[in-house]
Amino acid sequence: MPRRLDFVRFRVGDDELEVAFTVALELADRAARARGEAARKVAARIRGAGASRPIKLSTEEREALGRVIDAWELEASTVRRLRERLP
Repeated sequence: MPRRLDFVRFRVGDDELEVAFTVALELADRAARARGEAARKVAARIRGAGASRPIKLSTEEREALGRVIDAWELEASTVRRLRERLP
């Protein structure tokens, strides 16, 4: 039975990394709201991606995506601290 296509693949150098489709859509939304044309290009590439081919980003786009992920990690660390205090 074929595997469900609920992921997006990114080509980073010689590696291909699979990211859950829901996470990729969140990245696209965050990239669309970020500053800079490169971030908006990343958002468009993610939204236009299928599961058959990996997304290939330019150096500028990779840097923009890195900034988006860094900002998301800062938000997540706040939520993580809150979660640690909840039952």
